[in-house]
Amino acid sequence: MAYQRTDMTQYPSQHPDLRTPQGDYPPFGRPLTEYFQSWENVPPVLRSDQLTVIYVGVPDERGVRAMWHLAGPRRGLEGVALATDLSGLVMPEFERAWHESAWMTGAVPGHLSWPKRLLNLGVHISAPRLPRTILAADGRLERLVASSSADRYRLTHQLWWNSFSMDADGDLLCFTRTTGFRNLKVRLAKAPAGTLETDPAAFGNNRITVDLPLVASDPFFASPASMGTWRNNEDTATPLDALEELVRKVIPDADFTFAKTALALVAEALGNLIPGIDVGQGHIAVRNDGDVPAWPEYVIHSGSGGFCWLPDGDRMVMLPRLLPTDGKVLVSTDPSKKTFTAENEPVDIGFLGVVARSQLLDLVLKPFLEATEPLWRRGAEVFFTKPIPPKTTVQLPVRHSNENAVITARVPQRHYGPGI
Repeated sequence: MAYQRTDMTQYPSQHPDLRTPQGDYPPFGRPLTEYFQSWENVPPVLRSDQLTVIYVGVPDERGVRAMWHLAGPRRGLEGVALATDLSGLVMPEFERAWHESAWMTGAVPGHLSWPKRLLNLGVHISAPRLPRTILAADGRLERLVASSSADRYRLTHQLWWNSFSMDADGDLLCFTRTTGFRNLKVRLAKAPAGTLETDPAAFGNNRITVDLPLVASDPFFASPASMGTWRNNEDTATPLDALEELVRKVIPDADFTFAKTALALVAEALGNLIPGIDVGQGHIAVRNDGDVPAWPEYVIHSGSGGFCWLPDGDRMVMLPRLLPTDGKVLVSTDPSKKTFTAENEPVDIGFLGVVARSQLLDLVLKPFLEATEPLWRRGAEVFFTKPIPPKTTVQLPVRHSNENAVITARVPQRHYGPGI
């Protein structure tokens, strides 16, 4: 039997007793926009009032990373749900050194250190409600189909353990509407404790509860970094650029070591003594919204090279001359990290080591050595001492002598906990 769509506009003429509704009424109750005018009418999945906990595992041999919704509106969607035990999530451990003596009242607080964070993650592993779908390395969605609930449970159990590693970090993500996503890098700390009393698939249970001891080498949660960019232009072209070109024309083949040092001193003097006549200068607005002081990072694109100054509290730090062969340069102000990383780092071959140790060859081949000297060695005496305090918005002053230079500042956001 075939069904035919009825044209309601024909009813008044064919059946005078039937009338279409008068007025503008939605076909299925109240319209969606009106229904969601009240916050209480919004479904819980869209409200996201709950704490959402997601674990993204380490890549497998194909580069696929499994995602597990442990808590929140989609809890247990993939077959793994958070149990009641989750320790070490709220606040990392810290150690304070105290200085005290025999005749001293009380003690004087000393250095504060943050050791690694230890967590205990308790989860229920069971057969997922829906067939498991994973994202393959080539972008395709692959659906894992099992013939029985026991097979689905064991497949889920295997995929869960494959998401962890002793040598690589996975991502433990926490989300609330107030604080957004915060990420903690974790890996297995040791083998899980406990005994297996019976088959988890016995009697159709297909369920097991395990406690995973995890460790985070960085004890702080991370949220998206605060970033800003400053671009130099022709309006900030300075006498320094013209002076540099003049020196290159006068002594094109001579040793440029003294000349470039003199140019840097001239630029510094112009910037300090004559307002408005210095290298291109601007400000980058960033904010440290985290709970701990943040060390900014800078990505510098100098084009044809030049001099650059970066802030360190109230002082400006002059970087070593940036060469065109360096490419883009990453400058980290964190004392615990490498300060300079160039895009095109030169390779130190054995011949260069022999030349560097020979005074005669060093004198003859000095221009060649300077061209191959890595940026981190040229800037061995550059250091930074002032991080950005927590909950602070700053205007970072930056300078560059190249009119086409681009400087991008990145301030990492680090938090004590997930923001629950």
